Amino acid sequence: DQLDAITIRYFRRRFPDCARAATRLATVSEYSREDIANICRIPSENISVISNAARDVFTPLPPDRQAAIRSLRTGGAPYFVFVGVIQPRKNLTTVLQAFDRFKQDHGTPHKLVIAGRHGWRYGDVTTVLEAMTHKADVVFTGYLSDEELASTVGAATALTMVPHFEGFGIPILEAMACGTPVITSNVTSLPEVAGDAALFVPPTDIHALASAMSRITHEPTLAHDLSVRGLARSRTYSWDRSADQLWDLAMSAR
Repeated sequence: DQLDAITIRYFRRRFPDCARAATRLATVSEYSREDIANICRIPSENISVISNAARDVFTPLPPDRQAAIRSLRTGGAPYFVFVGVIQPRKNLTTVLQAFDRFKQDHGTPHKLVIAGRHGWRYGDVTTVLEAMTHKADVVFTGYLSDEELASTVGAATALTMVPHFEGFGIPILEAMACGTPVITSNVTSLPEVAGDAALFVPPTDIHALASAMSRITHEPTLAHDLSVRGLARSRTYSWDRSADQLWDLAMSAR
């Protein structure tokens, strides 16, 4: 329901044909491998998994730098951060509603920073935002450079990213590389990528997401544990290793 009929028809016809004709196939997660195999009706063993990784600019910030970024983004208030283009699949409406409930329940000074440009079909986001009690605590940054995004993520209380679908979910890995706790969806590839280093919620469960925000805020031991686990998890992924794997796969197809 997020693509027009012509685009859907094109991909349904052309993508399976291309996949079956390919000498080698690569994708970014086990979830995507099984998804492609099922849709294209090809053996999953014909598809190699070559993971994404976090960019080097995503790294933990010292406390004074975190304070400076908070001052820049929210006037010094702590904040949750959402990263992504504003479009239906990213499910920003649930994040907004959960944040509003969290604020009503706890009255903390937290804000919600939306780091990303407007994409398409974001009318529902505008509608939900206008209905929020705490809409004044939502900050839209628009597009950010890599360095700006890394610092914004690195100074956040937690990343709140609960999309309906992701083939991988690079922002959760980038947050982990910053030592920022992650709250994400319990569907598609996200549990595979995050492992034991995130809090998982159903992507449409507003109450569960608000509760996860509360836990991160009020349970410092949990937040610290997720930060440590996330850093370790992010280091198991490497762009250099993935580049070598992709090169080897390409050479084997010659």
